[in-house]
Amino acid sequence: MPLREIIIVSILFLGPQQSTLLGATPELTLDDIRAGKLRLGETSRVTGKYMGRVDLELQVHDIPLSFILSDVSLGRSLLSYKPNVDNLVLEGTVRKANAEQGEKLPVFKVEKISAGPTDVEYFRHWIDRTTRDPSASGARLLTLGERIYQFFVTFQNDALYPLLRETVKGSLERSLRESDIRDAKSTLRLVESGIKRVPAPGLLGEILAEVAADYPESPEIRDRLLEVGYRKRNGRWLDKDEFKSQEGFLWDGTRWVKAADHEFALVLSVLGKENLTNLILRSRTTREYKDLAKSGDIARGMTRAEIARAAGFPNRVRRKQIRKVDIDQWDYADFRIYFVDGHSLFLWTPPVEEEGVKALEGLAKKAAQAVEGNDKKRRRNP
Repeated sequence: MPLREIIIVSILFLGPQQSTLLGATPELTLDDIRAGKLRLGETSRVTGKYMGRVDLELQVHDIPLSFILSDVSLGRSLLSYKPNVDNLVLEGTVRKANAEQGEKLPVFKVEKISAGPTDVEYFRHWIDRTTRDPSASGARLLTLGERIYQFFVTFQNDALYPLLRETVKGSLERSLRESDIRDAKSTLRLVESGIKRVPAPGLLGEILAEVAADYPESPEIRDRLLEVGYRKRNGRWLDKDEFKSQEGFLWDGTRWVKAADHEFALVLSVLGKENLTNLILRSRTTREYKDLAKSGDIARGMTRAEIARAAGFPNRVRRKQIRKVDIDQWDYADFRIYFVDGHSLFLWTPPVEEEGVKALEGLAKKAAQAVEGNDKKRRRNP
């Protein structure tokens, strides 16, 4: 038996009609192949995802056909494509399996290879085509959703998630219109059955959050939303991340934390790089600080007692140490004050993000420079 090159592909095209997306050559769809409508001996086209090449046995990935290159030289064209990423358009002819040679599947003899559409381009085409068809049922759209989900999971293509969500939601909307369902329990069962077939992470909650608007008093939908981690805020059902964000929490890269804790961690990370002794600077006399505090004004360098007199006691105090020096955060309703060794370093209005960290680093640098300048003056004027 001569050496044979094989392309392992996963068929993309799904519908029963011939596609005109890529040209006039008749398209063999997955439904055609499974139904045995192979157009034996005729030039046909199949679009699939390139998985790799084998040179010994006829193999197929996920479809009931064997793809065999008609010429070894065709293999060189595959060097420009990435397995598990790129889709290919394969043109050739199909013949029946030769049982005498041990063939179990029909053979597609590949005559030409060209680049295919991306997964998003392909599925976008089929979503648009299906949704424009007034006869397309919700079940048909859900079947398309299942195939999008297969690619979403198998090839870890996150770009497909918006299309997956659109397709599943569209299928459920059509199914509701096609049925006599008008109550919350039946709607919930329909949604659950659809998600069971397309169990994409987070999709159940997203859809139920919209359904809840039609059935705001439904305990079944409410309980199911709570089970999947949704919470109600200002009349809207929100997933955990959005709920935490609107509650004022911040994501620190590993977990949700209170804004003040997140800010304190950023401040400590900056101060940990500084010479803290240089940051403790009282630029006014004790009398001046006392007068400022009495009038309700806050100034850098004030002590805790002076700040308390000027702004009142904070809602919460956090304290950490850096090289045995106390770093305090006094948390007020609209701002926070930071102390280094009992002296106020700065006042900050939340939130502190990347720009705030840069500003903080600049402030620390200026403080160090100010101290250095004062030291030079003292050296010149002993």
